[in-house]
Amino acid sequence: MLTSTNRLYRRFSEAQAAYRKVIDLDSRAASAYSALGIVEHQRGNFQDAIARYHEVSLAGIGSEIES
Repeated sequence: MLTSTNRLYRRFSEAQAAYRKVIDLDSRAASAYSALGIVEHQRGNFQDAIARYHEVSLAGIGSEIES
């Protein structure tokens, strides 16, 4: 995945923009919220990272996978 490569090379801004675009296209894309949380964590934005992880759990995103 291109955004994973961006994270690998510390191109966090590009990865962040790509994940946000995915979320804009599909607001239930749990993996994009999680990946965005990882990017925020790697950038040292811990509160933002936690917020992204909570968005997934609070919205019930990804719950269809467990069914």
